[in-house]
Amino acid sequence: MNGRKVRFRMLIWLLTAALLPAFGAPVRAETARIVDPLNDFSLTYKHSWNVGLDSSNPGNFGNDTARAVRNTTDPGYFTYQLDTDVQHFTVGAYFWTGTPVVDLRFFVSPDGVTYTEFPVAAYPSGKPVQSWQLFVYEGEGLPAGTRYLKLQLEGAAKAWTPQVSKVMINAGTASVQADIPSGTILDGPAKLTLSASAPGAAIYYKRDTDAQYTPYQGPIDIASQTGIDAYAQADGLEPSYPKTFRYFMKSDLLVDRYGQSIKTPFADKVSSDQELQDDLERDRTYYGSLAVPDDRDGYGGLLGSAADYGLQKTGFFAIQQAGGRTVMTDPDGNIFFSLGVNGITANETYTQVTGREGIYEWIPSFTGPFATAFRGNPNDFSYFLANRIKKTEQPYDANAFFAEAVDRLRKWGFNTAGAWSGSTASAQHFPYAKMLPSSSDMAWAQVDGLHYFDIFADGAEQKIDDAFAAKLPAWKDDPYLIGYFMENEIHFHKIASAIPAAKASKVASKRRLVDLLKEKYNGDIAAFNTAWNTNAADFSELYEAPLSAGTPQALDDMYDFIGLYADTLYGTVAKVFRKYDPNHLLLGDRWLIGAVRNERLRDLLAETAGKYFDAISINYYDRNLDTDFLRSVHDKSGGKPVLITEFNYGTSDQGLNGGVVSVETQDERQLRYRNYVEQAASLGFVIGTHWFNYVDQPLTGRWWEGYTGERYNTGLVNVADRPYKTFLQGVKTSNDDIYSVLLGQRPPFHYDFGDPVSGEPQSIDIPHLNIPPVIDGNGDPAFEDVPAVQLTAANRVVGAGGDDIQAEYRFGWDESNLYVLAQVREPTPMLNSYRNSSVWKGDGVELFVGPEDIQIREGLLSKDRQLIMSAAVANGSPYWRWFNTSEQADIRMAVQPMDGGSGYTLEAAVPWTALNVNPAQGKEMLFDFGFDDSEDGITRMRQYMWNGTDANSGDRGLWGNAVLAGPADM
Repeated sequence: MNGRKVRFRMLIWLLTAALLPAFGAPVRAETARIVDPLNDFSLTYKHSWNVGLDSSNPGNFGNDTARAVRNTTDPGYFTYQLDTDVQHFTVGAYFWTGTPVVDLRFFVSPDGVTYTEFPVAAYPSGKPVQSWQLFVYEGEGLPAGTRYLKLQLEGAAKAWTPQVSKVMINAGTASVQADIPSGTILDGPAKLTLSASAPGAAIYYKRDTDAQYTPYQGPIDIASQTGIDAYAQADGLEPSYPKTFRYFMKSDLLVDRYGQSIKTPFADKVSSDQELQDDLERDRTYYGSLAVPDDRDGYGGLLGSAADYGLQKTGFFAIQQAGGRTVMTDPDGNIFFSLGVNGITANETYTQVTGREGIYEWIPSFTGPFATAFRGNPNDFSYFLANRIKKTEQPYDANAFFAEAVDRLRKWGFNTAGAWSGSTASAQHFPYAKMLPSSSDMAWAQVDGLHYFDIFADGAEQKIDDAFAAKLPAWKDDPYLIGYFMENEIHFHKIASAIPAAKASKVASKRRLVDLLKEKYNGDIAAFNTAWNTNAADFSELYEAPLSAGTPQALDDMYDFIGLYADTLYGTVAKVFRKYDPNHLLLGDRWLIGAVRNERLRDLLAETAGKYFDAISINYYDRNLDTDFLRSVHDKSGGKPVLITEFNYGTSDQGLNGGVVSVETQDERQLRYRNYVEQAASLGFVIGTHWFNYVDQPLTGRWWEGYTGERYNTGLVNVADRPYKTFLQGVKTSNDDIYSVLLGQRPPFHYDFGDPVSGEPQSIDIPHLNIPPVIDGNGDPAFEDVPAVQLTAANRVVGAGGDDIQAEYRFGWDESNLYVLAQVREPTPMLNSYRNSSVWKGDGVELFVGPEDIQIREGLLSKDRQLIMSAAVANGSPYWRWFNTSEQADIRMAVQPMDGGSGYTLEAAVPWTALNVNPAQGKEMLFDFGFDDSEDGITRMRQYMWNGTDANSGDRGLWGNAVLAGPADM
């Protein structure tokens, strides 16, 4: 609440006090019943000094223009007195669900002197509005002789919640009751009987799908997941508040009461609360059997290595040279290889339950013993936290959770809390890394649709200075802080297309780009037009005009701009950072691996980052390390060390998705970890590897991504807080002996998985079709003589399993279109929930075309196109999405299921104009194709590609080639 609102409310309270006979003094209510809308206090007997009226934002409170509320966080009350007995009462109160709900309390008295607390029933009514939820309290069967009723408001978090809306004493109809409890999971169809305790009360109800209430005439048929809203009204009484009864079908359930997949059996699956409680003793035994290696110092560095290698004790983490290797040292000067874990919080364990309650076997009350398992509101719930509450019989406490996690991590051999890991690592004497205030914290630095830090915005340096000044001094002298990351996964690979297309009035970088072009071409607009293939009359036109870097010279100019951008961003941040923190390391900006597979871009960024950063950080997801790639970064940066800040491997063995790099088993998971981490440590310039992250993501996706969020097996522990012991055994083996590998005392672990190696680009001839095919999803005789290209498990570039999945592709062309026939055979076909840029997460066919400059094998050119065609059809309408362009050109497309649900056939006619191709026999172009496989329409499990990799969307470097040929029968 802002100061103006507080002052306004104080004025209301003072006016209320002045108008009452005496502030807080009794006001006699000569009545046997009360209906008090609380527009004033004329119907109350008395109230505490800190209770007044709030009339703000009535739209959040059912358009109620005045509610009783406190002006301090101390308990407040107001009281009613009747001349006859209080027999029953109903109270409606709104609670802000951004804080834990602290229920109203009710006290009764025969004389207004001695009060006894009276238990009440409570239920939520309706849906929340702007996080305000109406709760209804009902009291019946009060002691004979009760003449006084006191309502007490509590809650130490905020004074302005709760807000009491309406009080009915001996005046309201009791709420509707149902013979089947709300929340019941039904085995099959059932009949629901509603009743009301008030004699002669009429009942009205409606289903979720109904617009209006109808009179209840008899039992209601329940045959599917259903919500029933019902209220009652007796003659002479106010109607009850609506009450919602929800019923679910067992056949619809996907998630059990422990957050586990109902449909997936696995060995370590929890089946009872007792099992969770028994885990306490099992945990004591397991974690008690693990020990931190005895050659570690207090930071996790190699004890005695400072003396052995002549390293300096700096009091903070530093970069030094040891035996010809670039190493990190801890404050004691000992060699420190950062074995980190990201996300040591519960944040990624919440999932959005509201609106899809029917798939969960159990969702607890938001206000009960599991209140701390909600993310401050009833929408987002953590089964992981609920399991811990069942296990420990204690509410969730973030500090206790983090302390326990650190103890476990030390025993598994980790020594660093990576990014997004809470703020109490120093208190646990555990080294950690932090994020600097970044573009996500600064609205002025953001560009719509692009993860980008607009350093050319007016006053950018001063704004960064202000942000750093407010944050950094608090941690400047902390010896456990390793250093800071300045950003996370900037879209460097999209700058060349996105910034020229922007308007300078909205994006400051576009203005700086045009200024750079004007300087570079010496103000000669004709020279610029020739270089960029444009026809501008003056450079001033370019500020608001959409440009396209569609020529080799234009691309060169954009690399010059990217160099200027990186130098300005990195240099500005480094200068301001050192002003406020000269002690800690500046650890780079966590490159997105797909962005820097482009060698030219990678070299440019590495050279620039090397001037300003203490280390180059990369979020590097891959089955195996490309050591040549890492060495090139190290060399181009002038010898700066590399910190790998995200990687992981996951499986689907517990019903989750394997993640960015999916593997088959937990055993493969540990073998991959050992390969990756030990290979990195052996290079002599990698200073750490950070696993992403501590806990598995929820089965139904991360809360902030709605119903389609990531649900990856990324954790060291699962939703039941059970460790992946097979995986962690390998993790500990490598972690405990990492310094032997780093110092060359033994070779790194290696297991040969026989992973395919990308080779030279393949080439395909696309025949001319004399008769265009009919696009109906059923195949066509026009393709009969066209040879098929088959994609199998050997073409899988993302995920694991699905070895029987395969596809056949046929292509043809005429002067208007490229024709595509894809026949994909897989067991869960045509599942895709997306009709937006996330279409790649579901079933669909991908196509890549580079129309020009096929000798350029890096990044994307502005005329390159990626097209994803969804395999799902909604209301008879197909869906496709173009990438690397803002224009969504029309195509003709159809999808049909194969017989028996064994797959699908997709046909499309793609206009050459949308592909930027001038078709002619003999035309050569870069070309690739593949398909995405999902098992639920929400998460991509696998990706298959003819010639390229999972980085195709950002790098044409491994696309194949195509030639437009003559007819197939020639």
